Amino acid sequence: MEGTGVELAQITFFLAKEGVTMGSIIDEEADLAGEKAVQSFDFGVEDAACRFIYFEAMSVRKNPPWLDFINEQLGDAPITFGTTSLSPNGLLLISIDERVFAAVFGRSATGCLNRKMLEPDFGIKTAMNMCGNQEIRQTRSQSNTITPTHIDRQAAKPSDSFVFGLSEAEDLRYISAHIKGSRNTTLQGRDSLTVKVIGRQAQLGENHCPVPRIL
Repeated sequence: MEGTGVELAQITFFLAKEGVTMGSIIDEEADLAGEKAVQSFDFGVEDAACRFIYFEAMSVRKNPPWLDFINEQLGDAPITFGTTSLSPNGLLLISIDERVFAAVFGRSATGCLNRKMLEPDFGIKTAMNMCGNQEIRQTRSQSNTITPTHIDRQAAKPSDSFVFGLSEAEDLRYISAHIKGSRNTTLQGRDSLTVKVIGRQAQLGENHCPVPRIL
């Protein structure tokens, strides 16, 4: 990387199960209609149909615990803190090859997705495919024994799966790895796939962050 300014681009993808549509992937209890400034845009990119949903979520902040403690000592002179803040959020839905991807932006966007409609191991499988079982940095797994055990592994430098010693008796729950052939791109796989790009490629107009292909 050149220079001292390092930029970071990050995007998280989910994959809907077969038969799920842009409408059914949204959780009915999310109540997007009740959020502020909801806007929806439909457009197309090559062979993909896209829908972008934008909304602003309101959060309320109240007295922190330390201020409540002080108020107990003050007696009849309580100090009250209260404020509200708005945060921008977005859902980018992409329909391609009869499957729906969802990319989330903002703190509240993920909560709008219906978890029952999502592929549970999408992020892990895709990250393993895109890293080619190489350049793995960290894993978290669970042993399939009478007493399940959570196992965390982390390498001092990116290594292949053989070095990590993963066995067939373990269920992989999380993986962090570099995309094959690019140390500037990190993959984090769970039920979702998070792609982080560091350096010049993360700049606006130069972001070549790969869209994961369906497995």
